[in-house]
Amino acid sequence: MKITIKSGIIYRTVIVAVFLLFLVLPDSSPCQIRIKDVARIKGLESRIVTGQGIVVGLRGTGDGTQVSFTPQEISNFLRNYGVNTDPREFRTRNAATVGVTAVIPPFAKRGSTIDVTVASIGDARSLEGGVLFYTPLNDEMNNQVLAIAQGPVSIGGLNVRGAGRENYPATGNVINGGTILQDIETSFTSDVGTSGEGVTEGVTWILNQPDFTTAARIAQAINDEFGDDAAEAVDPATINVKIVGKAGQNEANVNYVNFIAAVEQLTVETDMPAVVVINERTGTVVAGNDVKLSPVLISHGDLTIQIRPPVGAPAQPPGQAAQTGSVAYIDKSAGSSVADLAAALNAINVTPRDLIGIFQALKTNGSLKATLKIM
Repeated sequence: MKITIKSGIIYRTVIVAVFLLFLVLPDSSPCQIRIKDVARIKGLESRIVTGQGIVVGLRGTGDGTQVSFTPQEISNFLRNYGVNTDPREFRTRNAATVGVTAVIPPFAKRGSTIDVTVASIGDARSLEGGVLFYTPLNDEMNNQVLAIAQGPVSIGGLNVRGAGRENYPATGNVINGGTILQDIETSFTSDVGTSGEGVTEGVTWILNQPDFTTAARIAQAINDEFGDDAAEAVDPATINVKIVGKAGQNEANVNYVNFIAAVEQLTVETDMPAVVVINERTGTVVAGNDVKLSPVLISHGDLTIQIRPPVGAPAQPPGQAAQTGSVAYIDKSAGSSVADLAAALNAINVTPRDLIGIFQALKTNGSLKATLKIM
């Protein structure tokens, strides 16, 4: 949940309105997330390919005379077509040397197309209107040419200064400009254990955000579906899963694709540490509903907040704060959270700067039971 803070009463209303969304979240109904959305299969990594090429057809915005390698690049290119030139004899501003990069997804097949990114290496002012000439793209790990790139360069709109923002015309994209030259072989199965019959084959799932609790829950969900010995959480980021069939199914008939499809559709309740993120430059505060506060007295300028029931007053429902002048009270018996604090801060009209200062002080005091990240 994100709150953007600017200044004044309107922005205080925005802050608290977004914070109060936490109050309507159904705490009793934990969020179930598919395994495929929180983890990936080891071995299914994309490949990065790179190359160096020439963008031509520019309107006088290419590399200048101080860039010596662009004439050499053009000379080498023309030589392939039987035209011999001396790179020292010409200078042109309608061409630019560029670095070319692309990402090839796993299981990409020959003839498939991908987007390509180009970026000026020299001092070209703009690549707008240019065309990338035929450029081989290499996998540096294996020193193989896996794709070729060519086509018109798009810089994402005109290079206009004004009320909005200025884009960066020295970089651009060639949409579907890369063509895969060969099938990308990908191995995603591995030996994940041993049994009386020898080594057991399976797949390894890697959590996008390592967490012991989430890893254990994923392993348990898979075991509940496929048997007690199907999955094992090795560490907070790794779960080894044997390729097995359901009860009564011959393992020899298990299809890898169907098995993995069934596993990735299983749902689990993920668990992540409580974190409050504050961006002091933009005034953005991000917090989860599970961020708790222990009893504390907050005195900030002429504002006072106490996490306890006011003396002689009835306990308040969760998320509601009693108010007496510039003093607000939160009932600690309800399990005080950041949402409760937001309600109390709204009751006494706290400014954005006060909000950030209060969170920082709560962390220093130890009352804020969360990791505080300041950007």
